[in-house]
Amino acid sequence: SNESLLGRETLSAMQRRTASVATTAGVNGDFFTIATGRPNGVLMREGELLAPPRSSRSSAGITSDGTLDVRRVGFLGRWVGAGQRRPLATLNELPTDGQAALFTTAYGPTTPAVPGATVAVLFPFPSAVPNTDLAATVGLVATGGASVEIPAGGAVLVARGLQASALAAEAVVGEPVTITPPAAPPT
Repeated sequence: SNESLLGRETLSAMQRRTASVATTAGVNGDFFTIATGRPNGVLMREGELLAPPRSSRSSAGITSDGTLDVRRVGFLGRWVGAGQRRPLATLNELPTDGQAALFTTAYGPTTPAVPGATVAVLFPFPSAVPNTDLAATVGLVATGGASVEIPAGGAVLVARGLQASALAAEAVVGEPVTITPPAAPPT
């Protein structure tokens, strides 16, 4: 809605807003959280993953050749800095204790405050394309969990618990961190 994962907009308002560039039909095809408007399933726009799939429910998409593809897809992301590969639990949503999440500008202008978290600002950051290694330079590492700005063309890695300790030690300012946000059929 309104070019953001958060907020609500009626389907007819979306169609009116985008009709001059693309819309020929609109379908309300996903559940969302009433309080925030955040989709409860996968959202991709122009090949970029904006919200992760849920392996507990089916995802629908249209491939580049126009084929309808409906199946269960999971999110199995990874991040690596100066240490070993580590799990990336989610995209553009709060990580739980012991998890890491990646926030892009699709989430909004700032990350949510996550008490006790460590953050690493990555810039420049390529579009979050599934199954592609995305390398970016660490511009800032901070602890404490305050909300931070998500720079235009950048992203922020937010980690809690043991992942916060690993991020603080392995995300080195001026060095690359590689994110792999794969979306794949669940095992």
